[in-house]
Amino acid sequence: MKFQPSGIPWGWLYEKVKFFFVVFFLIPFCFVYHMTVTRTNLVAIYNPGPARFWFHFFMGCFCFINTFGNAIMAILTDTSLKRITSRHAFEGGTYCEICKEYRPPKSWHCHKCKVCILRRNHHCNFISRCVGMYNQRYYLLYQAYFLISTVYSMYGFLNIVDAKCETTWDMVVTLTQMINPFISYLLNGQDNIVLFWNMFCLYVHMIILFWIPFVVYYHWSNALKGVTTYESEKLSNATNSDQDPLIRNAGPSELKKNLLTIFGSRWYLAIVNPFVDSPVPEAEGGYESYQEKKTSLPS
Repeated sequence: MKFQPSGIPWGWLYEKVKFFFVVFFLIPFCFVYHMTVTRTNLVAIYNPGPARFWFHFFMGCFCFINTFGNAIMAILTDTSLKRITSRHAFEGGTYCEICKEYRPPKSWHCHKCKVCILRRNHHCNFISRCVGMYNQRYYLLYQAYFLISTVYSMYGFLNIVDAKCETTWDMVVTLTQMINPFISYLLNGQDNIVLFWNMFCLYVHMIILFWIPFVVYYHWSNALKGVTTYESEKLSNATNSDQDPLIRNAGPSELKKNLLTIFGSRWYLAIVNPFVDSPVPEAEGGYESYQEKKTSLPS
């Protein structure tokens, strides 16, 4: 996959800066803040036992590794046409006039990535990559763990705010600080500053929770149905007679098949470790099979 599409430098630069800021700065910063400041305050307030202490320590590390790791793998994993591996991949496929290549079903050309994407779901402006056959697993798990991490962090901030706001007046003062942070300099006491930042983080997480659950639901529901974003939109706009060519998978066997298609044969490890190898069903045959099949197709 080309790393920098030609002709759209500013759009490409904006996507890259946004992604690298969130992944390489914001997520690590939130993890460090949670493990040092938030946990320190929670331990000082509630004095948990060793079991609870280490449970939350490993829970924080687990959420960070899976959120950060899946985000990294989603952008680094190549899911372009050159990774085609199945000998029969082109049966029912189409020909790309731009790439001058045959492509399997559900594979489409992305004008931003400047290449055909295998089982293209959509182009995600956040990760500045197309979501396709080989990185959809990381994309879905990144969303899921981002949601879990947000809820988990918000729980910690909520406990600190609840413990430090003994009266309604404390809450009013803190809210005033959030509206005008300069007022914090007029208020004495370290507790006010700690309460201010924890309440600020709490409200930021609440704002995120107004958005991210709908994104997770939309993409995971499509994954369970075995349809791409394009097919999902087509299904929602189609009449009952038009929906026959597109399959709505609802049975347990089809549900399992759809999940294996995304998470691979080692799905039980893939969902807890972003760096484990879990081949998808299409990953059979090798790149040589693609070349052999391509030369046998009519031009």
